[in-house]
Amino acid sequence: SLDQGAAALELVTKAANANPELATFHDLRGRLLLEAGQTGEAEREFSLALERDSEFAPSLEAQGTLALRAGDFAQARAQYDRAAQADPGNAQYVYLKAQTEYLQSNLQSAAEFFGQALELDSAHVGAHNDLAWLMASEGRDLESALDHAALPARLSPNADTLDPLGCVSLRLGASQKPVGVLR
Repeated sequence: SLDQGAAALELVTKAANANPELATFHDLRGRLLLEAGQTGEAEREFSLALERDSEFAPSLEAQGTLALRAGDFAQARAQYDRAAQADPGNAQYVYLKAQTEYLQSNLQSAAEFFGQALELDSAHVGAHNDLAWLMASEGRDLESALDHAALPARLSPNADTLDPLGCVSLRLGASQKPVGVLR
């Protein structure tokens, strides 16, 4: 965040070398390498983290995200499943499964996973936002979709959250509010 990636990587590398048995430092090193555009090295660090702890959810999620970037939906979903099993209280892993389903146009499955993510974290901005968009796109249960769209727009008002709110409002037949929201 402070544009000190090289210094951060050096510190984490020292920590990983001093504590090679801990998955956490390998995972963090992988994330820093990924941020620096060194995908191959990042993948290696995530694998090292999982050698230390085969159920280390953050590294399972990272491998899923790398698979998703490569277009391997099955592998991404498998890794997100493993991460969710390893950390069953973490809504983010269920949310990532939902997004993977959505990207494959498995809308019913995506909606179910968005709902599961919200059961785990009732304030999960992404799950509310994406579920609202999905519901509005299908034109179903628009009042509920409006509730789902309103929370993210209130908590994090930006283009990504205001767009679904405007879309749902338009689908409900309102005219002035959506124009202002979308503008």
